[in-house]
Amino acid sequence: MELFSTESKKIVTDPLNINNPISLQVLGICSALAVTIRVDQAIIMTFAVIFVLCSSNVAISILKDHIPSRVRIVIMLAIIAGLVSFVDEVLKAYLYDMSKQLSVFVGLIVTNCIIMGRAEAFAIKHGPSKAFLDGLGNGLGYGMMIILVSFFRELFGAGTITLPNGGAGYVLFSIERDFEWLINAGYENIGLLVLSPGAFFILGLVIWVQREIAGLEEEVDASIGIGMAVVVVLTVTTPINWFIYEYLLDKGALSWINPKNPELANIIANIDLSFLKLIVFIAVIAAAVQLIEMFLERFSQALYNGLGIFLPLIAVNCSILGGSMFMVEREYLLSETLVYGFGSGVGFLLAILALASVRYRLRYSNIPPRLRGVGMAMILTGLLSMAFMAFSGIDL
Repeated sequence: MELFSTESKKIVTDPLNINNPISLQVLGICSALAVTIRVDQAIIMTFAVIFVLCSSNVAISILKDHIPSRVRIVIMLAIIAGLVSFVDEVLKAYLYDMSKQLSVFVGLIVTNCIIMGRAEAFAIKHGPSKAFLDGLGNGLGYGMMIILVSFFRELFGAGTITLPNGGAGYVLFSIERDFEWLINAGYENIGLLVLSPGAFFILGLVIWVQREIAGLEEEVDASIGIGMAVVVVLTVTTPINWFIYEYLLDKGALSWINPKNPELANIIANIDLSFLKLIVFIAVIAAAVQLIEMFLERFSQALYNGLGIFLPLIAVNCSILGGSMFMVEREYLLSETLVYGFGSGVGFLLAILALASVRYRLRYSNIPPRLRGVGMAMILTGLLSMAFMAFSGIDL
């Protein structure tokens, strides 16, 4: 395939507009909200996602004839998790300040639905060259959207524009520094935009404008099946990953082996395998999702067909891996982990049920055609986010 053929250009350019992974495919929404507080974070995340997308697409395309269908989710996620672990270690080595700012969201690239979605829908069906171009196009489309959202969030929410400089970031523009007269005139930043509801509002408006330009419309639909599956996977995998981390991966976790040789006991006590947690956690999650997929295919064909490609994408639902990652970061006990895993799943279910119910009512409302679907869903989610945040208080 020629690099600059019409087909090649279409593979790269479609995700930038008419088939954008965020605004049309509705993938990668979680990280699009989590890392768009500042422009420099969005830029670094864009490069990381492009690298992982292109590399995983090529690797999966090369191995596609050797991947058994029944375990494809586990194998694909193992490849993606390995690449993400590499990116995480590189950021810690060369961009440590940025790595600390991005926190667990670098690891959650594993659960970026775009990466798994393109592997499942494209890479496993095409050759390496097409798979690479598909990864590049979708990575650029993803980056375009999150940089645009972060630009408006940071500018109007914090009053600055920050670019990456290898450290904590270089403030290219500051309203307080460069437009002091505006501050003196009474201008104030919109604090809501740096909170999660603001991200939904901005993303919804950006999607509206993008679809208005492209002339795209959408019919909305919803399902309870995904929510129930997420509850099951979160409840099961979070405690399993707790045991694995506490007794195998954490520093000193292998002390239970307790060899009689003092030197060997000292070596074992200092072994730290925590850098493998991404790969191990995602393997456990992928195995659980694979079992659910096999169960539904055998006993509930209608639900299996209805969920379609979104069923394997449960494995890359950010809330599931996030449950295990936050469990480690917050140093939960087993009892706390059990409650946290189940509670997170139920919270996810309640949120999507509320959103699905409101979206169903909106079918009969007079909404601009281009705002229907994803755009309005983002704005509604922002309002729901504000409602949930009210339980703990909102500080603007």
